[in-house]
Amino acid sequence: MSAVRFSIPLGMEARTLTEFITAIEHVGPSSLYLHLYEAKLRGGGGVSDFSRWLEKEMEAPSLARAVGELDLYGWTLTDIRRRLLELLGTANAGEDHASS
Repeated sequence: MSAVRFSIPLGMEARTLTEFITAIEHVGPSSLYLHLYEAKLRGGGGVSDFSRWLEKEMEAPSLARAVGELDLYGWTLTDIRRRLLELLGTANAGEDHASS
């Protein structure tokens, strides 16, 4: 028995936290699985693509850590999306508040 993974670009990119939130709201569960679960197994040091992006590109290490600490095995992908959006929304609101 074997498995073959393939990825199809969705044409979604995020350069800001707001764009990232919009993308998370619209991508399917398979995209969440790819970037949260599989990324940790892919040889990235046990770190999800989302955590890596938040730390390196958004310079948000505490948010990256919070995303990395999500319980991926105790919740459904729907629950994980909801929790992820809560974390991102709180961080984004703080960012917006800090810039005003």
